[in-house]
Amino acid sequence: MTYFNLRELTFFVHHLALFASRGAVPPDSGAYLFGKRAKGRHAEIWNQVAAKLSAGQKLSFVLREMKNVFPDSMVRLVESGERAGQLRESLKQYAGFLRFQTKLRELVSIALGYPTLLFICTMVAVGFLLSYVTQRFIDMFKALGVTLPLPTRIVLAVSEFMSRHGMQLVVIGFALFLLYRLLRKITSIRIWLDALSLHWPVFGNLQDKMAMLNLAETTAMGLKSGIALHESFDLAAVSTTNMFLANGFVRIADDIRSGLSLREILHNRPGILSREISMLLISAERHGQFDKALNSYIVQQRDVTSDYVKTMTTLIEPIMVLIFGGAIGMIVMALFFPMFNMINIVK
Repeated sequence: MTYFNLRELTFFVHHLALFASRGAVPPDSGAYLFGKRAKGRHAEIWNQVAAKLSAGQKLSFVLREMKNVFPDSMVRLVESGERAGQLRESLKQYAGFLRFQTKLRELVSIALGYPTLLFICTMVAVGFLLSYVTQRFIDMFKALGVTLPLPTRIVLAVSEFMSRHGMQLVVIGFALFLLYRLLRKITSIRIWLDALSLHWPVFGNLQDKMAMLNLAETTAMGLKSGIALHESFDLAAVSTTNMFLANGFVRIADDIRSGLSLREILHNRPGILSREISMLLISAERHGQFDKALNSYIVQQRDVTSDYVKTMTTLIEPIMVLIFGGAIGMIVMALFFPMFNMINIVK
């Protein structure tokens, strides 16, 4: 857990790269960059880093000392950049990587924001219909002795069940949520759940695309900073949130250390990498052109992933409107069906 969100970390790394290119970080630059009040905590962290660098400590050592502040992937990348004498280039590349990750997460948040709001509003509307409006109709139908059609009887049964057991359902739902969070802390169960999440409609494919792009970018940064291929896979594992894929990256790294070729490894471990990036890595290994192949893949997949998120946003909104609007419409129609019988009785 870091003290920075993704956007703040991007800002931090970007300015760290700028100061690294100038050869020094002003010890009192934190207030200037982050402000004195609103982001005083971030300014204090920056000043601590700047003071230690001014005292002659290596950046990697400083970041590792503050392991609860900075992600391990950043620390490892900085260490490799220092070893290869390419610290400024490593920081600039990492800042670019973080900028794209920030942009992508914002697109995903926008894609999920409207459906989430629509879901909450629909649940409130359905709850109001079933708990308040439906009860009024029940009393009226009972008083008039109207014969109720099947859809109306189903809605009334659901309404009565919700009225009697609504609180219990809320408690059970909250308990299941807490159980899910507890189970995710168990490594084996989290790996299984994360593997399952890759098969979700739409979002599973998006998660896989983001993970493969993260692998390509991390590997490209690592190789450029002088990290061996197996260390790049270890670095990708650290920066991947999906535990199933992270575990797979670590196993691939171990296989590379043992001397196996990527063709053998990916043949023996199917289902971890996508077919596209598997073929790319095998071809790059054969021709010894990892940098060129990965950079080409990154440029292409950034556009593909961004377009996929935009398309998902465009399609998911009308689909959710149809589903939730249809659910409310069915409830309302079910309540009005007996009205037609009442009209016929009056006639």
